[in-house]
Amino acid sequence: MTSSVAAFVGSVFPESHRDRQTTRALLSVTDGWAGSATWIRRRPRILLGAAAAALAGLGWLSYAAWLGPALDRGRVARELALVDERMDHGRLVGPGGDEALDHLTLARRLKPQDPAVSQRSRALSDVLVRLARDAQAHGDRAELAAKLQAALLADPGRAGLAQELQALNEEAHRPVSRGSAGRKP
Repeated sequence: MTSSVAAFVGSVFPESHRDRQTTRALLSVTDGWAGSATWIRRRPRILLGAAAAALAGLGWLSYAAWLGPALDRGRVARELALVDERMDHGRLVGPGGDEALDHLTLARRLKPQDPAVSQRSRALSDVLVRLARDAQAHGDRAELAAKLQAALLADPGRAGLAQELQALNEEAHRPVSRGSAGRKP
């Protein structure tokens, strides 16, 4: 019965060759989705390759997570060695990003709780405070402020440096009285 209906429909509505090709293509697409189990059975190497790549990616990520802290320890040790070298050569602070304070800041960013980093922070801060006291003895307020600021950057937790720097800043910005500015004694 269905063949007679199909023959009748075919005779009333004749399909062109192009329409038949389109219908076949659409049917093959739907068969492809419906037959995905067949597709999987026929292509096991592709699936095994995808699974192996996923496992390799997970393995690499876990290895990087395990290796990351060890790499940081090595980098912190290199940065602290550079801090020591720069301090020995008197290269404490300055432009260029290759001074003791710069390397100490990077080491602190990598491992803030490391006792070796804290020790170098105190040592560099002590040297900078000594230089600030020398500048104060010579009356060089600009050098005093610069060295105190650097000492505060080297050891942010050092007691009294922030207050001393604030007092120096307020003193520098205090207005000068007009009565004594233009007169000679």
